[in-house]
Amino acid sequence: MTPPLQLTIYSDYLCPWCFNAMVRLHQLKAEHGDRLQLTWKPYLLVAEKRHQTIEAFQKYSKTWATIGAQTHAGTFRTWPADKTPPDWSLPAQVAAKTALHLNETVFPQFQLALMNGYFRDHRNISDEAVLFEIAKECGLPADDFEAAYRDPRRTEQVWEDHRQTINQGIYSIPSVVVNGNQVLVGAVSLQEYQDFLK
Repeated sequence: MTPPLQLTIYSDYLCPWCFNAMVRLHQLKAEHGDRLQLTWKPYLLVAEKRHQTIEAFQKYSKTWATIGAQTHAGTFRTWPADKTPPDWSLPAQVAAKTALHLNETVFPQFQLALMNGYFRDHRNISDEAVLFEIAKECGLPADDFEAAYRDPRRTEQVWEDHRQTINQGIYSIPSVVVNGNQVLVGAVSLQEYQDFLK
């Protein structure tokens, strides 16, 4: 029996290109099933809290239109003036670790809920209350999720993964490492992923 291809994906929930990569890789997984093994690793795009005006963030969010215009892309909407945007990557990454810890089956759904929550629905995924709401919407038990999220081991796992990513020389996301050696970086189309798997 042929062993599955091991795809290790380095990404962040505040990265618009990572949203497109996630949509495409989830589709690949749906198409190829057990032939693919996906492992997601955090790269903290915004590793420290940032402070910027809503005007600056709105201007930045307008660049998402080009990314969303690609085929097999996520849904992106320009950020409104009356919503507070996320200010760093750590909370969403810890929440994702928590979801994976609690329920591997729900994890892909939770990943997409984070991305859609931010880029489409303008939810502040740096806000713990928002993350807890998303977890509940995905069917994760509220008390279990909050307890696991607040366990310091989740945060330690994210930082350790981030350090390992840097030590491996990965500085651009999304990056997909195939079977531990071949690397696909950046805006890779669904067709390019499919061609690579042939």
